[in-house]
Amino acid sequence: MKSKTVSIVLALILITAPTSFSAYSVLELHEEGVNPLFSISSVEDYPRGLQVFVSALNPGAVADAVASGTLQTQLSTHTAEGGTAQTVTFSFMKMVRCQNAAPEGASAWTTLPYLDPPPQGCLVEETRLFFLVSLTTLGPGQDLAFGLDPDSLWLIEAQ
Repeated sequence: MKSKTVSIVLALILITAPTSFSAYSVLELHEEGVNPLFSISSVEDYPRGLQVFVSALNPGAVADAVASGTLQTQLSTHTAEGGTAQTVTFSFMKMVRCQNAAPEGASAWTTLPYLDPPPQGCLVEETRLFFLVSLTTLGPGQDLAFGLDPDSLWLIEAQ
């Protein structure tokens, strides 16, 4: 029985262990028995904010959660004197790699809102999903949280 308990505890630690992506670490917390809406696969700086790349079994459900406002983001700043929190705007986007229908078959990436169709004549080779978060930086003492109350929390911190 003791080995089963140790295995269960180790499994829970692995599920909630922080993951590092370049300059950011990510912690995902989910209520027991909940299938996460998405998982964060990478976080990258972008000229207009942060790109938070995600993998989702049902991207339509992610789009619905964004549109309905049930998936929310918050930027928290922590100082010795206390802290502040503010809502941050974000969009659910996709990048599609289109192979041109021309004989040369050149391909190029196009970024557009998730619900928008690919450009006319685009033969989609690959799609990457991401949130575009309207932040210029995420610095020391700050974290960005995606929350889907009461089931899930995704926390991103600068390292």
